[in-house]
Amino acid sequence: MCDTINYAVYYYGKEIHMKKKKNGIKKEKPEEIEFLTLDDQQISNANKNKKKNKKISVNRKKKIMVFITITLALFLFLVYLFIIQKSLVRSEIENLEQLAQVNQMNYTALNKKLNTYVSIGTYRKIEKSFKKYLSDVVNAAQKIDELTNKEKLSNVLSADNIKNDGPKFEKTEEYLEKTIEEIKINFTNLIELMSEKKIMSYVYDKKLPQRYINFYEEVAIDENEDLGTMRKSLENSLEYYINVFHVFDKAIAYLKSHKSWKIENNKLVFHSSNEFQEYNKIVDKIK
Repeated sequence: MCDTINYAVYYYGKEIHMKKKKNGIKKEKPEEIEFLTLDDQQISNANKNKKKNKKISVNRKKKIMVFITITLALFLFLVYLFIIQKSLVRSEIENLEQLAQVNQMNYTALNKKLNTYVSIGTYRKIEKSFKKYLSDVVNAAQKIDELTNKEKLSNVLSADNIKNDGPKFEKTEEYLEKTIEEIKINFTNLIELMSEKKIMSYVYDKKLPQRYINFYEEVAIDENEDLGTMRKSLENSLEYYINVFHVFDKAIAYLKSHKSWKIENNKLVFHSSNEFQEYNKIVDKIK
């Protein structure tokens, strides 16, 4: 039996299988191939699907571009906020320090600023820390101002007070005892606040990154202010008021033990010049 080689050729859309023998070519019957034809509706649907897919692709690209734009804008806005927040906090603290100058505190303006905030995020924590510190300073200073009001102090040995509360002076002694204790407490608190360690303690509990703590230290501690000098000044003021109240105590004690006095024409008058001189010698120690 001879070997046969199979192969196929295409002729005008018909596949013709051929067999080649050694002695010649044997032609086989061609097999008809069915071609798929599309009607107009199918073609129309295919075009619509193509357009739809193209439209979806375009919309997807637009959404991606919008997302990228929004993300970039948000990033730039956050960068801007970061930069502006730092500037806002620095400016706010500088303004507060101006309002909180010793012996000329503007309590109304200070309290208003201490209860409002100009920053957000982490810088809000820094701002709050400093404002809490300064609020404690202001409260102690304001209390001292109220307790050492010249009008109140001058009233202790006034003719009206001596007339109304003498000769036992129970209300006056109670006032002196209570007031000097409050003065000591508030001066002690204020003196303790005048230290770098105390100032920094207000931010340490926030557990902030070191760069924020460094920024707080930079703006909260004024290099131009000598905290040691301020503490010494406050200590001297406390000593002064302790001495003043000690004089008040001695003057009241003298009036209680020497009852040869009276109020005439809204003035304290003693029956003897010696008593008058002794009393004046006591009160003259009030500088």
